[in-house]
Amino acid sequence: MPTIATGSVLLDIKYIFLSFAQQYFATISKYLWNADVRTSNILIMDKNAIDLGVAVRKPSIVLSRGSAAWSYANRGQIGINSDFNYKSNLETLDGVLGSGTPETNQTYTDMLRGSVTFNVLSKSGIVAEEIAAILFNALTAERAKLKETGVHQITAMGIGEEQNLKTTSEIEVSLVPLSLSFLLQKSVKVGQRQFNCHVYIDSTEVHEGIHFRVGPEGTTVIFETAPAIGEVLTITYVEAVTLEQRTLVSFVETPDGDITTFTVPDGEAIYGYYKLFEKALINISNEEATIDQDLQVGE
Repeated sequence: MPTIATGSVLLDIKYIFLSFAQQYFATISKYLWNADVRTSNILIMDKNAIDLGVAVRKPSIVLSRGSAAWSYANRGQIGINSDFNYKSNLETLDGVLGSGTPETNQTYTDMLRGSVTFNVLSKSGIVAEEIAAILFNALTAERAKLKETGVHQITAMGIGEEQNLKTTSEIEVSLVPLSLSFLLQKSVKVGQRQFNCHVYIDSTEVHEGIHFRVGPEGTTVIFETAPAIGEVLTITYVEAVTLEQRTLVSFVETPDGDITTFTVPDGEAIYGYYKLFEKALINISNEEATIDQDLQVGE
């Protein structure tokens, strides 16, 4: 059965731009951002994660995502598949090995066209204007950092006029919107999953045919990208010989940032990949053949 994985494209957009703003204002002493909202001089968060009544207590940058759509810049959207997905599992003299084929493992990639708005809020209109200008300059000058996150191009950016908002009948805040449009390269992968094993990194399941594949004998799990030092790898699987369930067991190897192949413990194998019987060679001596022929004649 195929598994489709991309993470969350829409949440990725929010994460990219929120992280950029947070990391930049973590260096601005006048409006120093801190993950602890109690000590932070400025709040920077998604619009669904904050109450407007809270935002007026401190200067705030509230992110709002606009529409997003594929641009179909890549004809057919079929990307260049990594050899990892299936090349090591192509047909050999002994048949198809391991998991994954060119038909079941594909990558679709395209440019995602989208927009976001940073809403800068403050009780003081001058403060809101100043913060919006700082962010505007940062997004202009630090585009190289955005490219590192996959933002291919910022296609438009501008600051709107100051507006007055009422949070209650007595409290007013100033709002300065900063809007930008962008192109973001994203990929969607589909991979063959046989449900004979479940692999977890730090208790989060990763996907067969996308993040990893099972080796041809069912004794190893091979990752496309090496797990980082300190990450905890576990596997739940059905043992090939005894058919017993193994739950959240550790691999033989420990992640060191370089290892991509991890071995199932205790010399076991994952059911569905291990070959119990491959071939047999039968030799018949000349003497046995003669006897067999004599018996046939006698009958």
